[in-house]
Amino acid sequence: MQSRMQPLSAVELDDAYAKSLPNSQQLFTRAQRIFPDGVTHDNRRMQPFPIYIERAEGAYKWDVDGHRYIDYWMGPTSTTGWGTELCCWAIVHLRFAGR
Repeated sequence: MQSRMQPLSAVELDDAYAKSLPNSQQLFTRAQRIFPDGVTHDNRRMQPFPIYIERAEGAYKWDVDGHRYIDYWMGPTSTTGWGTELCCWAIVHLRFAGR
C-alpha cells in the first residue's frame, strides 16, 4: 500500500520550519548582526536557522516558540540532565563552602 504523503521539496521544508519557529527566526536575525554567522558555536549552526532554547529541565529543553525536545545532544548534561535537584544542591553547596 502506497503512502498518500508526498515528499516535500527543500523550499517547502524550510518554509514549514520557519512557520513553526517564528521567534527563533527573529532571534537569529538579531544574532546575525552581532555574531559571525549568527551563532556562538559551530554545533549551533543549523539551516535555515538554529533553534533558540529558553529553558531546560531534566532530559528536556523548550525553545522560545514553546516546543519541547528531548535533549539527545552530547554535552556536560548528557548524563545528569538539566537542573536536576542533586546537581543544583551540589553547586550551591560548593559555592557556599568556598570552593
